[in-house]
Amino acid sequence: MKLSAEENLNLMVDVAAMSHLGLVRENNEDSHNIVIFDSEDINDNFVDGSMVLGSHGALYSVADGMGGGPAGKEASSKSIQIIENFLRKQVLSNNNKDPKDLLVNAVQSANNEIYFQSITDRRRSGMGTTFAAIWLIGSHCFMSHVGDSRIYLLRSHELSQLTEDHSYQNMIRDMKGEDLQEPLSPEQKSLISRAIGVRRTLPVDVDQIDVTSGDRILICTDGLTDLVSDETIRRILLSRKRPREACRDLIREALHSGGSDNVTVMTVDCGSLQGPTVLPGLCEHTETRKGLAARSITGAIRLFLGLLRLFFLLIVGFLPHGLVRIAAATHQYFSSKKKEPLQTKEHDLLNE
Repeated sequence: MKLSAEENLNLMVDVAAMSHLGLVRENNEDSHNIVIFDSEDINDNFVDGSMVLGSHGALYSVADGMGGGPAGKEASSKSIQIIENFLRKQVLSNNNKDPKDLLVNAVQSANNEIYFQSITDRRRSGMGTTFAAIWLIGSHCFMSHVGDSRIYLLRSHELSQLTEDHSYQNMIRDMKGEDLQEPLSPEQKSLISRAIGVRRTLPVDVDQIDVTSGDRILICTDGLTDLVSDETIRRILLSRKRPREACRDLIREALHSGGSDNVTVMTVDCGSLQGPTVLPGLCEHTETRKGLAARSITGAIRLFLGLLRLFFLLIVGFLPHGLVRIAAATHQYFSSKKKEPLQTKEHDLLNE
């Protein structure tokens, strides 16, 4: 992948993710995923803990399904899985493409599959999902999103929205070149102009920023942002020490504000950059030239001492047997002059 010289540095992160049904909906159509590309760890429902990311980093994503019933959940969960599988394959093949291009290709791959299912299966007609994700590699944060799920950055007490909603409201504003004067109905407010699986082709927004120690990133569905103001989100993110506490209180705030939709939040705290990490099962046998040389010298010394010990044991072990053979030969020499057969006596001596 095309990265700067910092690609060999690994980022320390602390992450948590939570999802809630809300107080009105019967099904939770949201999905979220954390993919650690240098291991097989996949966390589906709740994640809380610090880790040092490997050289390929990690993908953090949320998706808000639509289509009603099981179709919405299937669209969000399947899209996230398709995107994970696509990126894992590219990482394993050491693809040299820009991570932003890989994100676009991954999302479009999910769109192809979900769209095909929606037009070939009546039960899945109208299924689709939003998608918002960050791919952290070293100090680089690659972002991708479709729909109205959002990515925020809290840095130095300031909260910035890093994505722009693909909503009906923003689409009309862009067409007219000015903000709407007339109020929108609740139905119009919920309309989105882009989603995975709705159309044959899908433009995907991607961007990139560099993160620093102390940054806190929030990825969330509109179940949070439709009910909780940016200022309240900023206050909670700023005042909660751990990501788990921030996720918990953000969801509580959405529920206290009516909980009219599923709500999913993921908080990622960026720590310091560190040197390459030795990952169990991947790099545990990697050694420096000095280490290999030291191991070679030590091995030669041990081999020499082992051979010396074996030689000593052979001498000690064969010495009595040698003396027996000498004694037998001497006895046979003197006995032969008397013409007495000594085969039996010699056999007995050798087996004493």
